[in-house]
This record gives sequence, C-alpha cells and structure tokens, in this order.
Amino acid sequence: MSDDGDDDRQREVVDPDLYGAVSPLGVIATETAWRDGDGGQRDLLTVLDRNRRQSARGG
Repeated sequence: MSDDGDDDRQREVVDPDLYGAVSPLGVIATETAWRDGDGGQRDLLTVLDRNRRQSARGG
C-alpha cells in the first residue's frame, strides 16, 4: 500500500476544481492505474509503437 507521502503528491498533481466531480469507479480506476499500471503501460506503448511504425511504412 502507498504511504501518506504518495497520497499527498497525488493530491498536489490533480486540482479537483479542474475536472469537477468524479465517480467512485473513476477513483478506483485511477488509484489502480497509479499503483499497478506500469506493466500495462509498457505493453500499451509497445503496441502503439508497433502500430506507428507499421503506419509509417504504409502498411
């Protein structure tokens, strides 16, 4: 689990007035992505890079 310092840093990054209200599901999804998203992000970037290269080749 994250420590209080991590929670404080996350609150500093996101201004709640900027986006309005959030749903409980959105909060859970955001927390999960911050905590567990590194592997999924790597996989997504790999797929996007492959697609970009394929598009650049015209195929």
